[in-house]
Amino acid sequence: MADQVPSISYFNWNPTLVHVVIHCVCNSEITATILRSGQCYFHIQGSPVRPVVGSILEGDSFQAYVTHCNCSVDMFCDGTSGVVYVDRDDD
Repeated sequence: MADQVPSISYFNWNPTLVHVVIHCVCNSEITATILRSGQCYFHIQGSPVRPVVGSILEGDSFQAYVTHCNCSVDMFCDGTSGVVYVDRDDD
């Protein structure tokens, strides 16, 4: 599990929200909806450990993130495009 990263099976965004389905390295499935307003909703199946889900609003840019099992999925939206980064955080 040390060299694995989560996979994203669904990703959808618009200027006001991000919706993502992540398959974690621990075989759990995380479904998250993160709103530009800061509200976050998630459901996790297959693990008792809750993910960290949140957002950061900086001007017109909107960053959403989901962290679980030392892995993070970062989503950046600027109103016209969206970018997703998946990485391990093994510091």
